Amino acid sequence: MKKILFICTGNTCRSPMAEMIFKSLQKGIKVSSAGLCAEGGAMADMAVQTLKNNNCKATVFKSKQVNEKMLSESDMTICMTQTHKDALKGFENVYTLDELTGCGDISDPYGGNEEVYQKCFDELKKALTILAGRKM
Repeated sequence: MKKILFICTGNTCRSPMAEMIFKSLQKGIKVSSAGLCAEGGAMADMAVQTLKNNNCKATVFKSKQVNEKMLSESDMTICMTQTHKDALKGFENVYTLDELTGCGDISDPYGGNEEVYQKCFDELKKALTILAGRKM
């Protein structure tokens, strides 16, 4: 089974939302997420609410710090921005979501209101729908 790892900064907004959205779009692939600076916290309340508002299942979640084992075990590591990818220089099979879909970097909703999180969700949904339609 293929393994995809989504990466953002704190693993509380973008990458867990990407994980949950992609799981709803693509079956038969193991999907997880991690952060470059994760502290083991819960997914942001607004991220959970935005997923629910868009009929996307939000499972119990605890942020994880990315490590070499995660990166080496993933068939594909997908970053929310070029900056995230740059931080993982030297690892194989690391891409930005933009490189794979042409949809641009995913905006960071951290600390934002419902509208900001909805914008992030919409960006993710568009890009991940394109990604799910590709042969993985």
